[in-house]
Amino acid sequence: SSPSPLRFCSLKHNSLSCKWRYGRGKGERRGKKKDDKGKTSAMSESGFEELWDGSGYAVSRWHPCFVPPPVPADEEGRLHVLKSQDLLTPANEIELDNFVKIAKRAFDAELCYLSLVDRDQAVYKAKEGAWQHSQLERELCFESVVLNAPLENPFVVLDMSLDDRFRFNPMALGEDGVRFYAAFPLLIRRGVAKFAIGFLCIGDLAPRTLFSLDDQHLLQVLAEAVVRHVEIRPSFVPGAHLATDLETVSDRINFLTKVSKVKGLLVDNMVLKLIAEKLQPRVVQSEHFVTRAGDEAGAMFWLASGESRCSLKGCEIERLRRYDCFGEVAIINICKMRAAGVDRAVIKRRCVRSADVRASEQCVILQLQADDAWPLVKQVPALWNFLEKIAQIRNKRIERARGVVEGLSRAQSLGPDVSASSSFAPGIDASRRRGISRERSAPGP
Repeated sequence: SSPSPLRFCSLKHNSLSCKWRYGRGKGERRGKKKDDKGKTSAMSESGFEELWDGSGYAVSRWHPCFVPPPVPADEEGRLHVLKSQDLLTPANEIELDNFVKIAKRAFDAELCYLSLVDRDQAVYKAKEGAWQHSQLERELCFESVVLNAPLENPFVVLDMSLDDRFRFNPMALGEDGVRFYAAFPLLIRRGVAKFAIGFLCIGDLAPRTLFSLDDQHLLQVLAEAVVRHVEIRPSFVPGAHLATDLETVSDRINFLTKVSKVKGLLVDNMVLKLIAEKLQPRVVQSEHFVTRAGDEAGAMFWLASGESRCSLKGCEIERLRRYDCFGEVAIINICKMRAAGVDRAVIKRRCVRSADVRASEQCVILQLQADDAWPLVKQVPALWNFLEKIAQIRNKRIERARGVVEGLSRAQSLGPDVSASSSFAPGIDASRRRGISRERSAPGP
């Protein structure tokens, strides 16, 4: 059942104060009343939980006409995704603080914050300016209203005192109340569905007359940048301990030795030792991104446990399992450009990820940064050969998969009849796939 509309609202009439209790759908309200002699009597039908004589005590600043917004239909799925992102810990994150600082400055706003909407409260992971709340009851936070609005567009209210959804909200009342408000959701994709785990919000204590389309687009771009950071940031399991597997250099040497044997590579132990000393263990939660297409390619990775999916243009092209690596081509290209004296800014701009890699289950990954690899390549030429052999082995798999994806794209461009029988759809035969490939490879007019 839907919640009772009022919670902790302070009403005063002459010498009598009344306290309404937000029933959370229980449908039962009980109260007590003092008569003229000071005796207490129960009130089971009045709707008031408690009555007492006037003492000037304000139970809450909730307006009696304030109605908390409803809960979205996909709430349980949304909460599951929020918990999986491991963002509700109290620790601050410098990167998220920086996003908020940029947004506040870009929009010349009096306040800016990053809100995560949990089941019973909103947690403000980062905040700047006039907004000083670390958390707030969910019914009071503006984002509980935005959750019920279309999530693909920016949410903008130029003057909250004129909007029935906010005009009675205590956070919008009074001289210190928020009057202008704009937000864009932090949308996390799970399959074909998107879930808003929180919002990037800006506001002013005075109304605005305009928030242009360019401003709205910039707010969306910043929110999407926050999502990309959240999805690829290291996500460590609370209490997880890697000492038994990969904490020591000798453990990592043993792992790389097994990689060499599995891949059929002959590698000098000195090379393995140099790499092992620079590897950084990282735990990635299920459904978190390890890398995203378009991001800076500054590291390569070995999968020590678990499984990940590599996707190109939304199509899965590879399953990565234990001992597999990815990102090695980026390291090779970066080293080549560094050797040629190419400026670092140019390297960052040119070396970007072409595919998404997402963990199918909890994974342990070993990460080698390009800044660590380049000095080693100059010191030990054999390391370069090791990287090239790894790249050649994986490139064969990727090229085969890339051909399938390009054939699928070609089939989709030919029309619904062809695209319906794509290489990933059941029922397509090998001859038809070959036909698509031959058609694509034929010279143009």
